[in-house]
Parts: sequence; C-alpha cells; structure tokens
Amino acid sequence: MKKEGYQFVGWYVDPECTKQINPAAELPKITKLYPKWAPVWYPIHYKMNGGMNSRLNPRYTSCESPAYVLYPPQKKDQVFVGWTYDGEPTDVVPAKPHGSVTIEAHFVDPCIVSFETFGGRPIDPLEVAQDGFIHSLPVAKQSGYTFEGWYWDEQFLFPFHISQQINNSCTLYAKMTKNEYPITYDTQGGYSARSNPDHYCFDDPTILLKPAKKKGYVFDGWYDQIGRKHDFIRHHSLGPLHLVARFHHIDS
Repeated sequence: MKKEGYQFVGWYVDPECTKQINPAAELPKITKLYPKWAPVWYPIHYKMNGGMNSRLNPRYTSCESPAYVLYPPQKKDQVFVGWTYDGEPTDVVPAKPHGSVTIEAHFVDPCIVSFETFGGRPIDPLEVAQDGFIHSLPVAKQSGYTFEGWYWDEQFLFPFHISQQINNSCTLYAKMTKNEYPITYDTQGGYSARSNPDHYCFDDPTILLKPAKKKGYVFDGWYDQIGRKHDFIRHHSLGPLHLVARFHHIDS
C-alpha cells in the first residue's frame, strides 16, 4: 500500500488506530482492519551563500505541516535581502510539501551613506534600509552657522530629500550658511566711530572696538546688557550684541 507523503505504520482493528493487530493472534473470520499512516518528514535544505542560518528556522517539514515563517540569517559585512523558493521570493517554508525543500538566502553589500559637514560636528555613516531609503536624516551642526539641508554634490546644486531612493553607497554634503550677528550701540547722547561694525560672524578675527565720544565726557568703555565690558569682540563669539557707552563727566 502506498499513500503519497506518508509511510504505512500498520493495521489496526479500530477506526482511531489505537489497537494494532497482533500478528500471532487469531483474528475473527469477519474483521474490518484500518490502516494507519504517518507523515514522512522531509529535510529542509538551506542554501546560505556564506551566511549563517537562524536557529529558529525549521529543519524538517511534512505533507501535514503548515507554512513555517522563516527568520532572517546573518552574514558578516553584508545585508540579508530575502529568501527564495524555486526562484521566487518567499518568507515562509511552503505548506504541505511532498518532498524535500530547498530555500536560498540572498545577501548584498550594504549601502552606506557618509556625511560631509565641512568642519561641523562629525556624523557617523548610516546604513540605508532594505527598501533603499533613509527614514531619518541627521541634522548637521556647526557653531556660528545655520544648516540649510543635505545635497548630493559639493557645489550644492542638487538637494537631497528623504523621499529619494539611494541605490549605491554615497556621500551627502551639508550646506551651512554663515550667521551674521547684529551689533547695536547706545551712545548715551554721544556718537560712535563709523569704523565700528554693525555686525560680525563667528569666524571673524578679533574686532577692536573704537571708543564713543561725547562732549564734556570721558569714555569709560562699551558694556553689554549684563554689565560686561567689551573693548573688542573676540574671535569665535556668538550671538547679537547690544553695547552701551559709559562716560564720566569732565570736572570743570
């Protein structure tokens, strides 16, 4: 007797196949016998292409088995992109096969995006997701500059947007705009030297401030809103400045 996907276990005298016949015993003249079948367990072969299979993946299947979910394997320095069965993508072992099954793992080189910040804080490279997209872009930071976005090129002609797919490793370039910080002067009734600047930038060299003048008074210095004296604006300063001139009266 044969039954595809099964092996014959023996004859039983009850429909539930719990009581097997005793070959040495004498059977009644009229006896109905019931065959018992057990599924054949077929090996699942994994073609790993240099990768390491997950221990959670099944090793055997049968004609009664459901579709087993496949877990991703791993391979050093490569990214798993999927399984195939008979050349077609799959994420399960096929249900109820009638023979051994071969599943193949597929890997690709990772797609890495590097970030050039032109003197800003370094940003670690990112690995592109399997769908070819970066789902969260970092923000470039640099003292004294405003980040304007990422670009495909160093000339900032072609902006990169998170909706764009990336198919190969590449470098994105941060466009940074230099901040100009305003300087305002309160001369307290006097006047400031025309050469005193009305703005400065983070990268400017140290700027020496010229004194204010007021008839009948001696200039004591420029002071900010919290009372700090400013004879100059230091290189790598940040933020707007409001400077107030202080004088003392010349005794007559």
